[in-house]
Amino acid sequence: MLFTTVRSQGHWEQIATVHSGDFSPAMPYDSYVTFQAVDTPTDTCPQCSPTGTIFTISNPSNMIPATFNTSPFGHDLTLVDGSWFIRCERAQPSHFSICVMKKFLLSSIPFFFVLVCNAQLVKVIHEEIRTGGIGGIPDGYSTYRIYALLKDATDRVSAVFGSNKPSPMHHLKISSSLKEDAIWNSQYGGVLGSTNNCAFWGFFPEAEFDSHVTIGLLTAPQDSCKDCNGEAGTIFQISNPSNVISETFAPVQKTFGPDLTLMDGSWFIPNDGSCNAFPTGPDNRVVLAQVTVPTGSLEYWLNISIFDEGIGRNQLIYVHSWQDPPGNVGEWSELDGNNMGLVFPR
Repeated sequence: MLFTTVRSQGHWEQIATVHSGDFSPAMPYDSYVTFQAVDTPTDTCPQCSPTGTIFTISNPSNMIPATFNTSPFGHDLTLVDGSWFIRCERAQPSHFSICVMKKFLLSSIPFFFVLVCNAQLVKVIHEEIRTGGIGGIPDGYSTYRIYALLKDATDRVSAVFGSNKPSPMHHLKISSSLKEDAIWNSQYGGVLGSTNNCAFWGFFPEAEFDSHVTIGLLTAPQDSCKDCNGEAGTIFQISNPSNVISETFAPVQKTFGPDLTLMDGSWFIPNDGSCNAFPTGPDNRVVLAQVTVPTGSLEYWLNISIFDEGIGRNQLIYVHSWQDPPGNVGEWSELDGNNMGLVFPR
């Protein structure tokens, strides 16, 4: 059987026809999605230098892999909610440069950004919500929630992230100061707050205090104990390597996860009008993480993207400067958040 390979660079171009039995010659004609690169950045035949990391996301999470990571034949790709993208960095521009700033998925808005010089982030705080042993949580542990306090009820948290070179370096950290592998996780929880089911809490009280990252959700959107009024949106998490966040907040066959050091990744929510990224309460707060660690040992470095008035082109990027000073990502400036509680303790 003969197969034809086509490549799109603004138009479709036939590049090869190979026989199905010619395995080795057919390898360069594998099907995939990309931005410019047609081999790995470390290969001897790079297309540009330096080369950036390409990410894929979808809801459900396997939509793109089911087409392009299935051998030998994948099904047709119909991507209803997802993207492949490259963050804005100093990698050489691709033929298809839709640049998602700091790896944020900005759906339903134009991909243009105007920096609005307002301080929509008031500060980041954390609160101890319980202490002491319960269920599988050991004595001497406390549960903390980390919040972003916003200026207006119409502002919206877009993402929490860590960035690495060639962008300005602002790693994200969530850790315990007392020991490694100290972040407690419930077997009934997951990486994201939106995977926790409040229906279990009556039977397994410790499940309510599972450690996770989130944007505005402490329970699954379909649960009876709603976190916001309206339709809650899907929270995504990505990292490079892909398992960095899950190793901390959903460790395999372990209760305690290691400190999170996120050099290149994010958890974020599309700008789709969902209620959970908007603040609630008199101080306009959005919960960003829940962490159960030894009492008094919580530490973190955070970086946050906020949409002023919920408008994607009014994006404001707040970073800590413990590694690099605030810089530029593409044509967009970062804002110094050191005095806004992004780093604890200082």
